[in-house]
Amino acid sequence: MYGFRGDEGPAPLLVEKAKVAAANVVVPPFRVAFNRAGSFANKKDDYPFVLMGEDGVVGLLMLYRSLCMELRRVGLRPKASSNFTPHVTLFYDRRRIDEQAIEPIYWIVRKLILVLSLRGRTEYVSLGEWPLRG
Repeated sequence: MYGFRGDEGPAPLLVEKAKVAAANVVVPPFRVAFNRAGSFANKKDDYPFVLMGEDGVVGLLMLYRSLCMELRRVGLRPKASSNFTPHVTLFYDRRRIDEQAIEPIYWIVRKLILVLSLRGRTEYVSLGEWPLRG
């Protein structure tokens, strides 16, 4: 991944640039709703079971686009937004479960949190948080 140095984590300059970008995101708080559940296709015997949404994830798409724009402004190169699929991973399983409608699960998104995921350790470190505004 861009800016990483082996197991040492991200380069300090990368983190600082990401923090500047996050602080400049302009998106008002929004409601996110997930109304579908199922497995993503993945490696055999390792299917992520996820929550997905339809119209209820529009706010997440706006947040993602705004963040990508701000990351570019500080000189970073985020991945193309066309590949972004808003979801919540609940667990991994050997079985693949077909997508199905569920009773909507929703909440209000009020802040953006920059998180460092420690590879292979299912550990996460919060590097900063910013209230959504707009």
